[in-house]
Amino acid sequence: MVLFTTAVNPLLEKFVKSYPKYHIVKFLIEHKLNRITSIILLNVLYWFRFKMLNRLELIDKKNLIIKKRDYSGEPILVVQNHSSERDGSMCMATWSHFGKLIGVFTAIMEFNSKNPFIALKVHFFEMIPIIGRGNEVIMKMVKRLLKGDFVLIFPEGAQPKKEYTNTGFVQECFTGSARVAYNYWQITGKKLIIQPCCTIGANNVFTPFKTEKKLKKTRIRLKFGIPFTLDFSKNPNYIEFKEKSHEIAIRIAEIWGQKKLIPNYTMILMKEKKNKKNPGFNNQRND
Repeated sequence: MVLFTTAVNPLLEKFVKSYPKYHIVKFLIEHKLNRITSIILLNVLYWFRFKMLNRLELIDKKNLIIKKRDYSGEPILVVQNHSSERDGSMCMATWSHFGKLIGVFTAIMEFNSKNPFIALKVHFFEMIPIIGRGNEVIMKMVKRLLKGDFVLIFPEGAQPKKEYTNTGFVQECFTGSARVAYNYWQITGKKLIIQPCCTIGANNVFTPFKTEKKLKKTRIRLKFGIPFTLDFSKNPNYIEFKEKSHEIAIRIAEIWGQKKLIPNYTMILMKEKKNKKNPGFNNQRND
């Protein structure tokens, strides 16, 4: 299986050239040994950071698709609520515990960082750079799935804000996760397996926003929901993508018994800015 090559990854090519010829990190990446090494390192992070210090508890592991007898190694899109500032690393560490290196979206500035440790981290762990907009971003995730990889997406885009700040509640979602599932189906003819999971308590441990009230440190619980797939019409419109995205959000929320989604103020703010720039903007196919 081809993980990635410098020929198709200019960011990686630039990164590799910045290291001496016989540098151990460069050797591991160029010989595709970084993946197994990453899983080992992330397992250490899982046990000594999240498991021991943060008392991370995994619940309903029986729902994991990789635990099912009929699972035959298909790629998986993992969808999870986004309530803390350590959700990405915690998810990577958790899936490494199951022997999987999962692709996580990361800001482009980290790939081009002048800090060698940051640049090393994102390339070594095969994170996915956020480059471009719209379908260009969607296809970056799809391409990783086509290689047989697991990909993580936080459908909410950002943590809850305003009156819901630091609550950990699940919000309405952007349409990105549904579009990934649709494009994968269009290319392969197969329905993409979606694995929902939801954390509770992470927002109290890794608080994304400062508040006047001191939050109590609590145990982090990560609960896995039942895997599912989505059905699409041949040519879905924006409304259909919104409906499928709502279904994804509901499935995440229901893992912990949340029956009603909270407003996504990040999404609302983005739409308001677009409307100001373009008064005729009708919000179609833009989130």
